[in-house]
Formats: sequence, C-alpha cells, structure tokens
Amino acid sequence: GHDYKVSYDFAEDGSSCTASAVCKRDDSHVVTEEATITSAVKTPAKCEEKGITTYTAAFKNDLFEAQTKDVEDIPALGHDYAVSYDFAEDGSSCTAKAVCKHDDSHIVTEEAEITSAVKTPARCEEKGTTTYTAAFSNEMFEAQTKDVEDIPALGHDWSSWQSVDDDIHERACSRDGSHVEQAPHEYDEGIVTKEATLEEEGVITYRCLICDHEKQEVIPKIQPDPEDQMGTDGTALGPGASYAAANKAITGMKNDNDPAGSKFSPLILLSTKQTTKSVKLTWKVPKKAVRFVIYGNKCGKANRMKRIKVISSSKKAITFKKVAGKKVKKGTHYKFILLALDKDNNVVSSSKVLHVVTKGSRYGNYKSVKTRAKKNRVTLKAGKSFSLKAKAVSPSKKLKMSVHVKMRYESSDLKVAGVTSKGVIKARSKGTCYVYAFAQDDVYKKIRVTVR
Repeated sequence: GHDYKVSYDFAEDGSSCTASAVCKRDDSHVVTEEATITSAVKTPAKCEEKGITTYTAAFKNDLFEAQTKDVEDIPALGHDYAVSYDFAEDGSSCTAKAVCKHDDSHIVTEEAEITSAVKTPARCEEKGTTTYTAAFSNEMFEAQTKDVEDIPALGHDWSSWQSVDDDIHERACSRDGSHVEQAPHEYDEGIVTKEATLEEEGVITYRCLICDHEKQEVIPKIQPDPEDQMGTDGTALGPGASYAAANKAITGMKNDNDPAGSKFSPLILLSTKQTTKSVKLTWKVPKKAVRFVIYGNKCGKANRMKRIKVISSSKKAITFKKVAGKKVKKGTHYKFILLALDKDNNVVSSSKVLHVVTKGSRYGNYKSVKTRAKKNRVTLKAGKSFSLKAKAVSPSKKLKMSVHVKMRYESSDLKVAGVTSKGVIKARSKGTCYVYAFAQDDVYKKIRVTVR
C-alpha cells in the first residue's frame, strides 16, 4: 500500500493552493489537487492600517486537509474628514477641526491666522462692520470670513448753534449734514434797553444763552392806573411797578412757579427756622425799600397766595404761627413771597417763591447747595461756558424731599454772564458778576464769575 507524504503550496496572495501527496516507497506515485479557495475578512482595514483576509483551501481527496492563510491585502481606508470651524463672536480667533468619519479619535486642528478689514465704516448713530478673515496652512481647511458690527458709532460732531428765528435755533453734524437738531432758544431774563414811560413804549432785549441770538419785546407805556402800572421790565413785579399791580399779580397766581419779574438776589428770602407750629423768615433790605408785604399759603396751585403781613423796612425777620388766617401745622408745606416797596408804594423788588415744610413729618428742607465751582469762583473767557451741576443736599437720609420746583439760577449782571435753567454759565463780556444757585427752600450758593 501507499505511504504518502503530503505538502501544500499556498500562493502568497491566497488566490490558489496546490496539495501534493508523494508515496514514500515509490516517489513516482504522486497525487495532486488544486483546492477550491474561499475567503473572509478577518480584520477590517482602518484609516492608516491594512485589513487581513483569511483564505481557506478545501480539497475533495481525503488525503488532503483544509488549509488557511492570512493575507494583509485589504487596502487602508484613508481618512474621510468632516471639517468644522469655530469662529469667535468678536472675530478674534478661529479654530478649524477635522474629525475622521471612520475613526473619531483621528482629529486634526489648527488655529487660524486672523486678518481684518473695514467692510462698512461707522456713522454718527450706526456702528461700523469689520470683516475678519481666518487663513489656515493646512490645505484641508478653507479660509473663513466673519462680519462683526464692532466699530463704535462716531457720535455727532455738532457745529455751533445757529439761530433760525426768534423761537428756535439749530445745529448740524459736520460728519453728516442731513443730521440737524433743533431746539427752542433759552433766553436770559432780559435787559431793559429802553425804559417805558408814560409817553413811550420801552424795549426789553433777551439774549439766548446758547447761541447769543437776541430778540426784543415791547414794554407797554406806563399806565396812570395803578393796577396797570408795570415795572421797567414790563412785569407787575419789576422795579417801578405799582403795589396795586404787584398785589393783583401775586394774589392771582394760578400755580407755585416763580412769577415774572421776581428776583432772588436783591432780597434772598430764607426760612432759617421751622418748628411744628411756626416758620421763621429772614431777608435782606434793599436800598429804597421802606416797607415789606409778605404773602403766603399752603403749597399747591389750589391755594392762592394771600397777603399775610405788612411790616416796616426796619425789620429783617419775622416768625409766623399763622399763615393765611390758619394756625401753622406740623409736617405741612408752605409757600411765601416777599414784596419790597418804596416811599411811593412802588415795587423795589419781589422775591422768588420760597417753599418750606414744618417739622413733624418724614419730609424735610434742604440744608445746603453744592456746585462744581471750586471755592465758589469761576473764571472764563468771553464766549466760553461752565456747567455748575448744582445739587441740593438733604439734611438726613431719614427725611424725604418733596420737590416743588427744580434748582434755580440767577445772574446778577447779564451783560457780563448769563446762566441757563440747567446751570450753564455763559461768559459774555469782561467784568465780574455773581451767579446764584438756589433750591426750593432758597438755600443757595453764591458763585463769583470773572470774565476776562
């Protein structure tokens, strides 16, 4: 019988396999067979690594046994990247990221080099836009752009105010002439440039404290009827007005505002002491004043001013326990006006409205006034301005302040300097004057203004 020695010749690529059986007793006795080859993936290919196929050789002759061979013949897949970009909101940085779809542990990143250019310039009221460009050295990444609205609006560069007419002035923006702002003139209290007489009308000239526009108004002739005898400024409370005219104007006031023609500095009416049952008033005595008339009532437009006292010029203070015929009550707001008269019973000066509250409630009176003027002095060149930014100081954090009128301002000489209702001093011509900043209870600050 045969005693076979079996061998197999499996091709390197696994595509074929030949089995040979040679008899040990007679090597001319040889049996061969070409195998039937099947294959299966043993190890799948990866991005950078080949896969392995297992080839199996099967034979029909029982002399031969099935053979297997592993061949690394599946090509590496290579990377299939999904690319994303993370651009910072402000355009300052951009990170590119590539993640392989076959294996998400395979990641490539790069920080971009950022350049920028103005896309849309800023305007007065609109921000400008910058285009940021992100460039990458790796060819798998494409340049990215991002528009960011990050250039601050320029704001308006206003020209000086120019008068349009007696009512308004305007200014234009130098950056965009279509930007025009209009506002009402803010006139000073006026200077009598021609006094009214019985025979001729007078003239009062008002100057805008912002643009220096001047307008003139006629002061009616002085009427022989005392109730119609206006002051030299054309008002019922101006110097020279009859007592009858002034009395009619004060008792006819329909609100708590300062009446036309009233002044602060000539009288400086103050309330220096308040109790639960009384109010003390003090004032200055101007030249030519021989008597004073004091008006008062509770605050509120429903309460008209009433004459409560007539006194001689020798007095500079008085304490009231009754106002308008009623006892002074605690925690109550009162208002007062002081009228100074000369020997002919004509007006020397009239005070601003003083508002004061008695003790005994959660409300109080201001104790002082603060401004930006250092040592209460301001020096300006003609045409220049200075904002006082005055503020009334409360006496205590525990007390509330009931605001009847805002901070008020007054210049002693409008030819030298005027002051707006917002406390902006505007220098006009060389000289010295005083500007008063006073609160509703007439606590005040006196500022010396020098114009050079």
